[in-house]
Parts: sequence; structure tokens; C-alpha cells
Amino acid sequence: MSKKPKYVFYVQSMVASKTGEPAVIVTVNGADFTVNMTIDEAVDLAGNLLNAAASAQNDAFFVEYLYKKLGVSEQAIAATLTDFREWKEGKNA
Repeated sequence: MSKKPKYVFYVQSMVASKTGEPAVIVTVNGADFTVNMTIDEAVDLAGNLLNAAASAQNDAFFVEYLYKKLGVSEQAIAATLTDFREWKEGKNA
């Protein structure tokens, strides 16, 4: 039996009635949370979600490799990930 997700994101396109500008509405079911955003904001959010998902996959692979293949301790892995993320942020600045 599949587990029902705690939060479900609903995304709709719209045109603002006063300005005629395109917009996106994101509603989070279960959190009573709705955001209206511009197209640029929606594209930025989508890019951030994709980048975060890719980073999470890479981090999980890296952690598994360090732990299972090289026998690195969990504490050392946590410190390495923190250092790596800070280094990566500096490279992207």
C-alpha cells in the first residue's frame, strides 16, 4: 500500500485580471499555503527545485561512497559535506 503524501503541491497558470500579466499559483495542500508568483519567479523556483534534487542525489552518492567504499566515519562525512558545500557556494558566488 502506498503512503499518502503529507503535502501535495498544486500548480496553476493564470492571467492577472487587473494587469493581464501571466502568473503562476502554487498551493500546498495540508499547509494552507498559496503563493502567486510571476513567470520569472516560477522559473527561478523550478530551477532551484531541480538543482536541489540533483544536489541531494549527488550528496547521497558521495556519502554512500565515503561510508561503504572508503569506511569514512559518519562524523567525518558530515564535516566533509559541510566543507564541500561551503566550497561549492564560494565557487558559484
